[in-house]
Amino acid sequence: ALPISHLPGSKSREEFVFQFTVAGVQTKSFRVEASGTVEITLAQNWNSLGDTEADIEVSFHGITPEAATLSLSTEKPIARTYVMSGPGAVTIKPAASLTTHRMVLRPKSSVMQPGGERDLYPEGKRVYELILEYAFKLEEGGDVTPQALLLNDRLYDSVFESQLLAVYDAQRRLLGCTDTWPTPLKLKKGEHTARLQLRHDDVALLEKLKAMPLAMDRKLEKPVALKAYSSFNSAVMAQGEFPPKKVVGESRVAVFFAMAVDEKLPDAVKAGDLLLGTVSYGEPAAGTEGKKSRGGFTVQFAVTAGSPQDAKEESPEDDPRTPAEKLAHAVRDAQLKHLESLRDR
Repeated sequence: ALPISHLPGSKSREEFVFQFTVAGVQTKSFRVEASGTVEITLAQNWNSLGDTEADIEVSFHGITPEAATLSLSTEKPIARTYVMSGPGAVTIKPAASLTTHRMVLRPKSSVMQPGGERDLYPEGKRVYELILEYAFKLEEGGDVTPQALLLNDRLYDSVFESQLLAVYDAQRRLLGCTDTWPTPLKLKKGEHTARLQLRHDDVALLEKLKAMPLAMDRKLEKPVALKAYSSFNSAVMAQGEFPPKKVVGESRVAVFFAMAVDEKLPDAVKAGDLLLGTVSYGEPAAGTEGKKSRGGFTVQFAVTAGSPQDAKEESPEDDPRTPAEKLAHAVRDAQLKHLESLRDR
């Protein structure tokens, strides 16, 4: 079965294989979006002999938010969204958590150069390459996913001829490579360099990407939960979380997600970074986006300020004055107080 959702600019194609050893019923679920056309094609596999009789039943259900991505930030830690229930009664049960730390880098250098003899077309057109170099430091080792988000998930339909990303350590040893479909690389603590190669025959087009940022994603050791509330005041006071709510079809419900103002984030998270995660609004929850999947609702938290610093109260032990200086200052303060009393007479 090949369901294709016809939406402009989308990659919404999934393929399911139903294998029956005996007659029966099988069910597959996938995400679709409103205001589109879904085409479902059923074909018999090439190695299945004889004729096959099959009945197909397509039903629509679920909960859809007004926006696929929920956005919060340090100065705006509360976000509201409306969810719509599809045909039939559903239970709205919102939940969200941040699971990925994203650090965004600007290139420290860029080099444009023509390709070699094999990059020269017979008609005289030459392919050029742009090499962008990024420097970053890891406080702890682990899996890191570097990716050029502007170019992801495009290969034969990409504007550019090709792209290749290589990561090196401080001794310039190659640690791993990735391309248009990013994969995690296991990196150690310390200084690293990422080199991104882009190729095209139009130099002007490559020039526009000399400052292209690079994203570095890492899984958080412990997910950061976002709480859901049914009203803005409840979210501000952090009281009365959103309870599971059963609603009839075509209902519209407001949900408020909040991050505590004093939430302690991991030490590696700095101002300018992003925290990414997933959101679900009921059951069954849509899967996160992948190579073959359209689905998944996401949440991002923009860290626009550093972690709050606890105010340090001065203690008597922190007073740098000597005992003689303390006595002199006390006598001075007493004299000033006495002079103020004389002025008032």
